[in-house]
Amino acid sequence: PEAGYLVKRLIALLGHGCVLHNMDANAACAESNRAALAIAEKIGDVTRQVLALINLADALWGCHQYGDALLTYRQALKLAEKAYYTEGIELSRIGGGILGFNIERRIHGAGFRQRETGAEPAPFRPPASPRRRPGRPATAAVIATR
Repeated sequence: PEAGYLVKRLIALLGHGCVLHNMDANAACAESNRAALAIAEKIGDVTRQVLALINLADALWGCHQYGDALLTYRQALKLAEKAYYTEGIELSRIGGGILGFNIERRIHGAGFRQRETGAEPAPFRPPASPRRRPGRPATAAVIATR
């Protein structure tokens, strides 16, 4: 009976985290996904561990914790590869790749503009947090509950 409850609680936490993420409540989203990750680890559900890690990385990105977000995407990728979880591999690579590209573009782009034009570099603006917009694919939490 407890295992059944934990699975239901895990699904609810993933879904709740998705709603919080869509509301840009990224700190609360991170907490929801940390709780989901703890349950997924306790019951040995590797697929949902990967999804919780990806969603946690998205939330950390939204909280401007870029280093932690990149590390969490990598952790999700390693776990997904170990479990041969294709969708988790793809989502981890996409999220981590987009964040890494945006960080690199902002760092190197500012220096390029200054070298080529002599202009002052534009002030650093953090990459936009990954929000769900019309036409954008569902987040991993939504996929997990389908």
